[in-house]
Amino acid sequence: MDRNTIIAVVLSVIVITVGMTIQTVFFAPEVPVTTTVETLEATDAQGSNANISSTSNASNNFTNLGSLIPIEENNISKTFDVENEVMNITFDTVGASVSSIKLKKHLENGKPVDVIFNNEDSDNAFLLYLGDNYTKPLKDIYSYSISNMGNITKVSFAKNYQLTSDGSKFTIIKEYGISNKDEYLFQIAVTIKTSDGSVIPLNTNNYMYSIGYGPQ
Repeated sequence: MDRNTIIAVVLSVIVITVGMTIQTVFFAPEVPVTTTVETLEATDAQGSNANISSTSNASNNFTNLGSLIPIEENNISKTFDVENEVMNITFDTVGASVSSIKLKKHLENGKPVDVIFNNEDSDNAFLLYLGDNYTKPLKDIYSYSISNMGNITKVSFAKNYQLTSDGSKFTIIKEYGISNKDEYLFQIAVTIKTSDGSVIPLNTNNYMYSIGYGPQ
C-alpha cells in the first residue's frame, strides 16, 4: 500500500474505534456524565472533531474557557511512548494528547510512517474542545499513569478544574487503551465527573465537548 492508503486506513480505524468504544468495559467510570456520540464532522482548520452532546439538564451557562480554572497540581510537561508490535504512540501530558503514531511495518525512506503530521503551528491529536468551540483546545498539564489490563495497555490522564461561576469542582479523565498485540486499534474514553455525582454545567448549544484530530 502507498502512504496515502495507509494513512486513510489508519485514520478510518481510529475514527470508528473512538465512536464505538467510548466507555467500554475497560473504562467503566465511577460516576460518569452521560454522553453520546452525535456527529462526526471534518473542519478545514481543525481536522476531525467527534462532537459529544450533553444529555443532562444542565443550563447553557458555560460559554468560554475564561470561566474554567485548572487546579494546579505541579504536574510536569513531558512526552512518553507506548508501543506494541505494529505501532509506537507518543503521548503528551499537555492536553492528555498524542503527538505521534508511527507504523513500524510501513516504512518511508527506511523510517516508520507517522500518521500525525505535526509542525510548530499545529496542535496534537485528541485534544478536548469544550462546547461547540473548535479553536481553543484544553492544553493544561495532566497527571498520568500506565497500567496493564490483560492484552490492553491503559494510559490514564486526569486533571482537576473549577468553575468561576459557582465554584464547583470536577475532574476530566481521558483514558487510552492500546492492544499489546499486532493490532492498529486503540480506544479512547473521556469521563467528566464530580466527587458527589452532581450535574456539571458544561453545555454550549447542547454540546459538552469535542475530541479534535488534525489538521491533516
